[in-house]
Amino acid sequence: MISLKKTVRWAPKAIIHHRIEPWKLRRTYFLQLHFRQGRMEGARKRGAASRIPPLYLIPQLARAHGRAFMQRFKQGAHHSLRQEMNAAYFVGYFWGWLRDPA
Repeated sequence: MISLKKTVRWAPKAIIHHRIEPWKLRRTYFLQLHFRQGRMEGARKRGAASRIPPLYLIPQLARAHGRAFMQRFKQGAHHSLRQEMNAAYFVGYFWGWLRDPA
């Protein structure tokens, strides 16, 4: 817009109504989305290299799961989704590295 010499205005109190499919509002949607993203990135990052994942992935995977578990345990499922999405991403990354073609 700016490159077209159009005026851009910031309206912090603007309300935008758009339709989101109900299935995209479910917890499983976000977990699967992050798993798939991790899987795709793991396979791409590995390329033609060995299918044995690099050692740095193991502590990252463990930390992500530990944080998700602790947050869910302490605050409940409504507060742990972000951490669970991180854990799902690392599981997908690991899976993509091990199993998927580059």
